[in-house]
Amino acid sequence: MERLGSFGNGRNYTFDYTRAVGKMYLQGGVQSFVIYQSEFSLYSFHIAAGYAVRNRLFLYGMFIGPAYQSGFLPNGKFFSALGVSANMPFIFKPLEDLGIGIAVYSNINKKVTDNGMRVMINISSKYDRKIVR
Repeated sequence: MERLGSFGNGRNYTFDYTRAVGKMYLQGGVQSFVIYQSEFSLYSFHIAAGYAVRNRLFLYGMFIGPAYQSGFLPNGKFFSALGVSANMPFIFKPLEDLGIGIAVYSNINKKVTDNGMRVMINISSKYDRKIVR
């Protein structure tokens, strides 16, 4: 398994869609992660189930599920593998439908492990007035 060290500057974009289904939350998303000073890249397509606690000002969640990941290792070799993706967002929502926060995440498969934190912007498409204030 390839362990990623600190390779320098890069970019990490993630788009997740999360939907409440009863008391559980389902999430699906894509991630693109590239480190500029090496040939490393990771592309992840993931689905997850999880739990979230939210109120008027905050949202905290935990999600885990399977992922298909592919990309190039730091040595330039292509890989693709099934793995596990997990993330824990912490979001502050000063406006009802707009928030900012951080997410701790991990992508694990047989070829590479990618762990980190990212800044995130949260846009809600449906604000629930029944949330505890």
